[in-house]
Amino acid sequence: MDQSGIGYVQISTFSDDYNMLARLWDHYIQGLIDQEVPGLIIDMRANGGGNTSLMLDFLGYFFDEEIELYESSYYSNITGEFEKSGRPSKIIPGPLLYDGEIVVLVSPNCVSACEGFSYALQSTGRATVVGSYPTAGAFGDVGRGQYSLPGEINMQYPTGRPENNAGKLVIEGTGIIPDLVVPVTEEGVMGLSDTILDAAINSLLDKIS
Repeated sequence: MDQSGIGYVQISTFSDDYNMLARLWDHYIQGLIDQEVPGLIIDMRANGGGNTSLMLDFLGYFFDEEIELYESSYYSNITGEFEKSGRPSKIIPGPLLYDGEIVVLVSPNCVSACEGFSYALQSTGRATVVGSYPTAGAFGDVGRGQYSLPGEINMQYPTGRPENNAGKLVIEGTGIIPDLVVPVTEEGVMGLSDTILDAAINSLLDKIS
């Protein structure tokens, strides 16, 4: 970006062709490493989510150890309680490691897997999250809540609640709250400037200086 030497990438979905996105991501990270880019801005402000496995694969390029993030719990009519699935979501280190500073940009249009991605980087202290508002807060597991209705209407709702190791509900209903909250300005609303990106650049430059 300009003369700063900072890297920038916008991830708009985790729903496209898995193999293609995985190869592009690997190529991009290799470029960051080869060019010794000291800091990276990941723009997630318009990411509607998608494949959780792909999201976790992307995260693996930023960590050198396995990390358990959360586990979905489902309500049991027999016990009357939420019971864990026994399949926690984990970050597995990838084939490459980018260890530079990271800033993640979010907005209410960051949904589902996008929120999981941002949560992982924020909760581990790996990145600073920047935005004017929290993310959507829609991270519950909808895999078992898919229904087809008359009139070619499809409906889904969450049936699983994501919990951390302490049993605390994460993301759902609250979203990812930015570490650095950027005030909304007239210039930003009118598209005359990108105040969130500007704040992210300044934050990242402070970290790498």
